[in-house]
Amino acid sequence: MIFERREVSKIDCMQMINTDRRMQIGIILLLGLVLIGIYGSNINGNIKANELNAKDAFIEGKIDCTEGVDVRENTVVLGDISAKNLMVDGAIQGKLDIQGTVTLGDKAIVDSDIKAKSIQVSNGAAINGYCSLCYADVTPKNFFPETEPAKPAKTAGTKSTEKTRKSAAS
Repeated sequence: MIFERREVSKIDCMQMINTDRRMQIGIILLLGLVLIGIYGSNINGNIKANELNAKDAFIEGKIDCTEGVDVRENTVVLGDISAKNLMVDGAIQGKLDIQGTVTLGDKAIVDSDIKAKSIQVSNGAAINGYCSLCYADVTPKNFFPETEPAKPAKTAGTKSTEKTRKSAAS
């Protein structure tokens, strides 16, 4: 489907969207078994689908996919991404909430906080943000015993040293 120059507030469809033109969209909402392919396009709006594959694209808006998101080379995403899995070889700025695996290729640039089950980072990838494996099956509490906080050490000038000083002075 190719959309000409017109503003659309919402698109409901059951097919693949391939576009090579600029789209001004409020919300893209796709139902059913859908893979959105965005190749060489500028998207301004939120995307909700099963899967998203973007290459040579500029996307500004929130992406919410039930399965996977692929942000391929020469793609910039400005917005939050929520999905089961994420593969990145482009650039992302926004919060990432991924229930499964985040895979960062050697050209990935991520300026985002990442919440995921696992993160795989290739040499050359850049991450600026907080990474949390909050969906992982194991937690550090399962491996490390809880310890009590250290007690503060006694400092000079306590009563026992003051008594010693007074007896030495007399």
